[in-house]
Amino acid sequence: MKPAANILVLTVAGILGGCAAAGPQMRAAPPPMPALPASASAHETLAPQNESSLYLNLIDGLIAQQRYGAALAFLDDYALKQSDPGPRYWMLRGDALLGSGRGEEAGPVYAKLEATPLAAEGWNGRGRVAASLRQWKEAEILFAKAVQIRPTNPQFLNNLAFAKIHLRQGAEAAFDLRQAHELDPNSVLIRNNFIVALNLAGDPASAERVLGEIKNADERERVRDFAKKTVARDGIPEGEKS
Repeated sequence: MKPAANILVLTVAGILGGCAAAGPQMRAAPPPMPALPASASAHETLAPQNESSLYLNLIDGLIAQQRYGAALAFLDDYALKQSDPGPRYWMLRGDALLGSGRGEEAGPVYAKLEATPLAAEGWNGRGRVAASLRQWKEAEILFAKAVQIRPTNPQFLNNLAFAKIHLRQGAEAAFDLRQAHELDPNSVLIRNNFIVALNLAGDPASAERVLGEIKNADERERVRDFAKKTVARDGIPEGEKS
């Protein structure tokens, strides 16, 4: 299985590429396809308070650098010293496994988060696993569970939209991405995915208004051309890896 850390660019840079252990980043040209970022950082839920948290922060950084093998080694070491590793450990382990292409192992790990404060991250992770297998309907269901728990998380909304774009549900994807764009107006990934979804939904006028946010004329034209060519294809191509 290919590393799922950066699936939807159509992530994924997330349209899923977005589904990545650490969110994929798009190349400057051609314009990014919608992408799927990795699970949201647990920092917003569990603030660093002690030595264990600092150790997990180190592992989080390794995953962000896509050093998944090193992250798994440190996670193994961490687990040896903890009677109960805790939900953040399982989230990071799922991200590292998924990023290293071991999605079949990551799924059960993410499932351990279901009854924890990181339940939304768990559903998002399982959605990314499904996306890595191109199981778009299953991915949509799983991402929707993450959004239901954390409706203001722009990454989760982007990932849900990524699955919907692959299912050719343009209007529904555009609705989710409008929310994500308003929640995180500085995200180039979400903005570009939003433009793709609006074109897929048959709303080029709205797509042009969002394109107007891009100040650089050359970049604006690249994104416009990319979005139109993407939705003109019979299917949405797989996102690039960073």
